[in-house]
Amino acid sequence: MHAASEDVNAISQIRTYRLDSAMITSSCTTRHQDWLRRAPNGCAALSKLCLAAFLFLGACESAREGVQQSTVGSKFESPEGRSPNFSEDVAPLIFRECVTCHRDGGSAPFALDSYSRVAARAQLVEEVISSGYMPPWKPVAGYGEFAGERRLSADERKLIRDWYLNGMPQGDPNLRPDPPVAANGWLMGEPDLILEMKEAFQVRPEGLDQWQCFLFPTGQTIEKHINSIEIRPSNPRAVHHAIAYVSGASERPNSDFWGEEGMCVGRIPIENSIGGWAPGLESPRLPAHFGTRLPAGTDILLDTHFLPTGRIEFERTRIGLRFTDVDQPT
Repeated sequence: MHAASEDVNAISQIRTYRLDSAMITSSCTTRHQDWLRRAPNGCAALSKLCLAAFLFLGACESAREGVQQSTVGSKFESPEGRSPNFSEDVAPLIFRECVTCHRDGGSAPFALDSYSRVAARAQLVEEVISSGYMPPWKPVAGYGEFAGERRLSADERKLIRDWYLNGMPQGDPNLRPDPPVAANGWLMGEPDLILEMKEAFQVRPEGLDQWQCFLFPTGQTIEKHINSIEIRPSNPRAVHHAIAYVSGASERPNSDFWGEEGMCVGRIPIENSIGGWAPGLESPRLPAHFGTRLPAGTDILLDTHFLPTGRIEFERTRIGLRFTDVDQPT
């Protein structure tokens, strides 16, 4: 019964994420248009906001953050005359597409890294996969191919359904691939600069979602170029997504928290967007000759979207930066 009630909440969460993504265009063009008109470089801010929202609101879209992938092959090809079992057929799919978020300490509400855990929620797994809720991949089929695509084929969805309807056979456990392993340390390698909030931010337990703007002083006295950024929330459970900006604002607060609750964009001068975090999203690694300007004297602002979880949560984010070594990066 406990798992069943959690499954209802999980389906609600899934639908909320999809609604969030579907409403991005409306949100960018209506809810924020008034303050964007008044904002410095309002049109540029609008385009950055919409682009960043599309990239980072999707919760598990690239599903690589913090996880070393299991060697589980690519697409499933069922041998003729054999019913699918977990070890040989279902586990490779689940481990490849789901476990990067659905793991202990991951951003998803429950783990799917073993036969017992998947079988206990097989009905939910079959429903969200068959209906297209999971894995959450937003681009519509037929409009281009993308790196890291998480769309399941019709045959793969049928495989999950057939396995569930046939009684969820486990198969030979010795034939099951190992699940992905969570990576320790920074995915980008050791950062050149690590920024951290001086104190934890308290997230309210109930009510509406929270937006908060955080300041990360860089202390940089010479211009540098950011090649990679990695944002690491201390409490992913409470964070929906976060977007980082270079800020040239002249007035600095005495706290990490920039004034009243609300977004950075439209209230504070920004130079550009440099990356973001969402559950399962891997930090981009640019070629060595690419970089984003970090002018001397500028700092990093982080727009963070918090979700109420029903209890008081605390968040103390860290940001890692790696810089280019070339004099004139692209």
